[in-house]
Amino acid sequence: MSRDVRRKFIIGLLSLFIFVAGCGKTENAIPAASSTPTPTSVSSDPIAADGPFEWPEAKPAEAGIDEAKLQKIDEAVATKHKKTLSVLIVKDGRLVYERYYQHKGKDDPTGVFSVVKSVTSALVGIAIDKGYMKGVNQKLSELLPDLFANVDDERKKQITVKHALTLTAGLESNDENMFSSLDLGADTLAKPMVNEPGETFIYNTGMVHLLSIALTKASHMTTKQFAKKYLFEPLNITEFEWSTDLQGYYNGGTLLSLRPRDMAKLGYLYLQKGKWQGDQIVSENWVAESFTRYVTAEETYGYGYLFWLSEFKDKSGNPVSVYEASGYGGQHIQIIPQWDTVIVVTSDHESKDDSISDKLILDYVIPAIQPE
Repeated sequence: MSRDVRRKFIIGLLSLFIFVAGCGKTENAIPAASSTPTPTSVSSDPIAADGPFEWPEAKPAEAGIDEAKLQKIDEAVATKHKKTLSVLIVKDGRLVYERYYQHKGKDDPTGVFSVVKSVTSALVGIAIDKGYMKGVNQKLSELLPDLFANVDDERKKQITVKHALTLTAGLESNDENMFSSLDLGADTLAKPMVNEPGETFIYNTGMVHLLSIALTKASHMTTKQFAKKYLFEPLNITEFEWSTDLQGYYNGGTLLSLRPRDMAKLGYLYLQKGKWQGDQIVSENWVAESFTRYVTAEETYGYGYLFWLSEFKDKSGNPVSVYEASGYGGQHIQIIPQWDTVIVVTSDHESKDDSISDKLILDYVIPAIQPE
């Protein structure tokens, strides 16, 4: 499941990550369609609603998983996939497999890179549900009038929230230079239009960052504050790091670190159609829209609202749908509703090749959890 388009902007990313994190402003500064079918049901949510959340655990056999096949994951990491940092499997609402490598542990956050795009998607959905934004057809120029005041192409003023969510804004990508930008929002908009809005998928992290800026303007909260209030605190996600651009806006497309267990929470939230411990955190409709294929992104991949959509064949040749938040260097949250499963894999960023972790999932994790 390579996503070569996504990798192009990562040249020099690790050193620039440190630069941006050091230069970002503090939390207190608030800056002045064909659809992929989604299952109609999943299993009942076993997560109790009392007290601070801890993942309920179960033995693999209790979830119908062959432990001997799971052992092959460890063997593969030791021999072929040495950059892997963690592998977690949640099945039927329970953590059935959890492994950490390279001296990592469950309390260690990992830079998830573009996984944060899917987090931003959730935040936009919440903002729309709560009335901070009008809807996906609202123009970004309405949300960000100052940024759009002097654009050089009137077509840019037609770019909507939906165009940003589906990466079909039509602007040339600024990803290769984004971390050296002094004003990422303005520099993103300064790029020329290469397609009409809504026509073609162009991987563009800057466009997702514009959603973060729009969220900040609309809610009068930083994106981090908004996320804490409406998403992270309800899921008891307390340990995370998020960096800003030089204007003080939290990066909507990258520069977030999360613990693997918390990544699994985000996947399970979407597996349960936006519900968590009985509360609807993200609307069910938003989850369905996020998992709808609006554009072909790369090879056979579809793209929803900042989620990758794909499928593979099970043992009987039947298609199994996968909805994924994916980040550079092998960071994955895979949601498989037909199997009531969430898979989390994190990797050392130096691995650089996403296909390595993709192969770990396809060649070892999927065969281990596939129903007999």
